[in-house]
Amino acid sequence: MERISFGSQLRALRNSAEYYENGYNHLSQQIFGELVSEYFKDADFTRDTVSKWENGETIIRVEERTKLCAIISVLYRYKSIHSRQESDAFLQMGRYDSLDENEAKMINPEWVNDPALKTDFGENHFSNLPDFPSLWFGRNDDLQNVKNLLKGLNQGNRPIRVMTIHGRAGVGKSALAAKLAHDPELKSQYSDAVLWITLGENANILESLACWGKMLGDQEFQQARTVHEAQSRLSTLLKNKHALLIIDDVWRNEDINFFNVGGPGCITLVTTRDENLAAGLATNSDYVYSLKPLDEENAIRLLNELAPQKATQYPDQCKQLTNVLEGLPLALQIAGRMLRHEIKTGPDILEFIKEINQKSAELEKADPDDRSELIQFTSPTIAAMLEKCVELLNVRTRKGFTFLGSFAAKPYSFDANGLKIAWRTDNPGPTIRALVDHGLVESQPDGNRYQMHLLLALLANNLLSEYEAKKKGLTINTSETIDIPEGKIIVFKSRDPIEGKHTTINHKLHINNPKPGSEITIFDLTNDHKN
Repeated sequence: MERISFGSQLRALRNSAEYYENGYNHLSQQIFGELVSEYFKDADFTRDTVSKWENGETIIRVEERTKLCAIISVLYRYKSIHSRQESDAFLQMGRYDSLDENEAKMINPEWVNDPALKTDFGENHFSNLPDFPSLWFGRNDDLQNVKNLLKGLNQGNRPIRVMTIHGRAGVGKSALAAKLAHDPELKSQYSDAVLWITLGENANILESLACWGKMLGDQEFQQARTVHEAQSRLSTLLKNKHALLIIDDVWRNEDINFFNVGGPGCITLVTTRDENLAAGLATNSDYVYSLKPLDEENAIRLLNELAPQKATQYPDQCKQLTNVLEGLPLALQIAGRMLRHEIKTGPDILEFIKEINQKSAELEKADPDDRSELIQFTSPTIAAMLEKCVELLNVRTRKGFTFLGSFAAKPYSFDANGLKIAWRTDNPGPTIRALVDHGLVESQPDGNRYQMHLLLALLANNLLSEYEAKKKGLTINTSETIDIPEGKIIVFKSRDPIEGKHTTINHKLHINNPKPGSEITIFDLTNDHKN
């Protein structure tokens, strides 16, 4: 999992590189491969090579240090890596050794004997941050706008310094906040800590405060018995700190009140879907930022990054698809992965769009009482697209996604042990990898836990509810009789609502020629129940 995270981070750093040469406005996989190849006499790293590095299909061996240093050199040259510390953190994601003095000197002579390396990083707390966004298109202006607002918020003697970002579900609020959390300039300004917590619908306030306390080095924080005790303790820890506090996915005003713990050197950044909540939480209206969907150009770029072959072969169809998906990065990422894995031709893309529109129309016509919870948080079109993408999965992966609905009441997060229980398997690896590869689940930084976006969690919960309802109300649509000396066994079957194949739901044993006056004995062997 570490090497997969390394590949994801490589993609994220490449996408954030400032490459504007020869008319390009981003560092493509092809150009990146060519730039890395310049460090070798005979090497020829292609787009396919870089793609395999980023997807974890090809692992760079620990002894291939020259290749690793060449990659870092290119990233440093185009300003997506800024320091030796960032280089070492990147290498550590793949379980590679940090740069030695000669390697550091090759990349930047000033990195040798850098006084910053002597800093006690035990006093800096950035370890609970989410992954650096692996795909980054069309958001540089938003990033700079928010950074400028944060700088303004830090000036003056305001008693409360809170900025909010709001926007539709799936528009990329958390990704923007994650990008800010990793921003070198902000990390330097808030050098004591950048703290992150995701609250969600069912926030565990005490646990979240304890997480921050632990990040700040208070190993006794778990002794706090109440939320108010934890809040007081955290306020003391942050009193003289310079920290950026990021609170993601806030649903209720009362939840955020417990996180007013920063001292005069701290500021708070909040993400929420609720525009009214955003306005009420911010210091004033100047510090409410509305994040809009991607424009058409960047939506197409994102789709091209995920499915370059299809985007090149069928540009008109892919353009139509981006327009249907309303510029939402979440929808574009999932659709892009479906293009790469499941949808083969241009007509298939048009059929995909047609089916989305048909399903969307059905959802719009549905009685409000019959609509799923998913429709409350997104448009019928996006809901239809998500449902269609799940339908395109193979049976095992589709069933695995459906059973993730059991986690939907929690913060949409789970580990491998939870998957073993939900899926009733000792080896959840192949299915979870397929779901990650299709963009329906993402791995967390430690590589041991996974999470789903709210919209996907709601969809999984809806599918699981439908599945359970159908299982309870199964109707017998086929039967098979097996003759035995004592009588016969009748096997009743019904079609499984996910797998589409017949599944045995009951057996009954009929005894021939019972004694006069006695009842025929029927055993329900499936439920071990005697009738």
